[in-house]
Amino acid sequence: SSFQPTEEFRTQAEQRIGTINSVSVANDSKVSANLLAERLAYPMTMFAMVLVVYAFGHLMSYSPNQLQLRAANPDFDFDLRPVVSRTLTIVALLSIADLIWTLVASQQGSMRELNPLGSQLIDNPVYLIVFKTLATGTAIGCLYHMRDRPIAHIASWWSCLVLTLLTARWLTFHSMLV
Repeated sequence: SSFQPTEEFRTQAEQRIGTINSVSVANDSKVSANLLAERLAYPMTMFAMVLVVYAFGHLMSYSPNQLQLRAANPDFDFDLRPVVSRTLTIVALLSIADLIWTLVASQQGSMRELNPLGSQLIDNPVYLIVFKTLATGTAIGCLYHMRDRPIAHIASWWSCLVLTLLTARWLTFHSMLV
């Protein structure tokens, strides 16, 4: 004799199969994120470590206070443009590292986005990438345009410091997960 399921049985079976499938998809997503994080861990860590060391050296060499002290010397002639340009390049690289680590960690479920705007976009990586790229690109573009002004040096210096500290925090975060 052949089995003929009732409509109630069929409905319950479809619900359970749907639940199992959605759990399976979620698990596959987490596994993929963990594999990606594993592949990126070493190159990202090395890139970030070198960048943090370079950024700290740059920040210490070209702090706004140090340049003001040098400017007190009448023989001091200094062009801020290359310093601001270099600082903004470091800001861009640190921002890229932050974006990559944010995306990977959020897909793994190992972090919570604290930025109120970013937390609204964290579930959609494309929107997050567009938002962070536009926000960072606009800020860098404005500061680059004003690179010969002392305010651009101060703003880019502080941006670089904050992102350097954030990247150092990411390095600590990832070293705890290893």
